[in-house]
Amino acid sequence: MTGPVKVLVADADPEAREQAAVILGGFGFTVLKAANGAEALHQARGSDELTLLVAAARLADTSGGRLAEAVRRIHPEARVLMGVGFGGEADAEGYPTIRKPYRFGPFIRAVREQLIPA
Repeated sequence: MTGPVKVLVADADPEAREQAAVILGGFGFTVLKAANGAEALHQARGSDELTLLVAAARLADTSGGRLAEAVRRIHPEARVLMGVGFGGEADAEGYPTIRKPYRFGPFIRAVREQLIPA
């Protein structure tokens, strides 16, 4: 991947959202944050480009999968990574997952896998 990386982090849990933002920001990525699906869509619509969506599989107002579909209609090039809690894999709707709470090593590896084409 070349050029700046812009990541949208959507999670109702403020600690998880901030943890992801700090890790991603430490790698020089531009980070947008949203507490729910509506905020995430507002951020996506207001952004000229989006590289990656990191979304909780369960949000208060939508599922992570539905949010990913909506964001990818706006930014078809955006990759998706779902944060899942205990038993939340089914809510990821087929998207790649990372277990919450985020741990630095596994989180950044999962992000890297989404950013570097196979």
